[in-house]
Amino acid sequence: MFLYLFFFFFAGVVVGHDSIICNESQCITCHHCNNMYCPPRTKLTCYQIVKRGGGGDNGAHSSSNCACQPEDYCDGFYSCHNWPCPDSGLIPRCNMRNHTCICVHQTRTCSGSDVSTCKITCNSQEKLYCDHGFCSCKSLNYCNQNDADCANHSCSADLGESPFCNVTRCQCAVVVDTCQGSDTSTCRHLNCNGQFMHQICNNGACQCQLNPLCSSAVECTETNTAMQIGTITLECKSQYGLYTDCKNGRCQCFQNSS
Repeated sequence: MFLYLFFFFFAGVVVGHDSIICNESQCITCHHCNNMYCPPRTKLTCYQIVKRGGGGDNGAHSSSNCACQPEDYCDGFYSCHNWPCPDSGLIPRCNMRNHTCICVHQTRTCSGSDVSTCKITCNSQEKLYCDHGFCSCKSLNYCNQNDADCANHSCSADLGESPFCNVTRCQCAVVVDTCQGSDTSTCRHLNCNGQFMHQICNNGACQCQLNPLCSSAVECTETNTAMQIGTITLECKSQYGLYTDCKNGRCQCFQNSS
């Protein structure tokens, strides 16, 4: 009877006489544990893994195990959706750190990376983070092996740095984008600051270049061309005795001979 109730609550698919429990990618079948007895206040768990959509002996088994677990046990297959909570404002959730069903307030739960449902307050040195379905406050540079967690991490764009996740800490590193021909659409990490700096593809590497590429002199104007003198960028304006021209495929600035 206990095994029947177990299958009634947890089975996602029934194939023949074998109950199948599935998550997003795999299924487990418990028919090989039919003769096992579990004492009161425990439940039978089994781990005979088959490919999603498989069943019985037709699946590709990778492991097999039968065990009696505490009745509040949970994991990626055994959920807490039937775990009773004493208050209507509480919902069951699986604490994946100790594989135990617990009851938490709805305002302290989240899904994926979405923290819009979280109603907790973090201090200025922390950020809201969805940690296995629970709202949590983490340090600003915290990540969980996911570069997306570091989207707001501050790096020096002028140095070509981009944030990445190093296990559990966001860090900065220089990323050199590659390109082909004259296409700079892949130069996502390169920030060419200033009005006259432009992205170019130079021998397969993204770089910054003063003034744009051109095929004729009409493409070079006072508003897109400048002259670099040491650390000073001087606009290529006629009032300064300068003029623009297209030389070697790039807009350049020259002094009038007069």
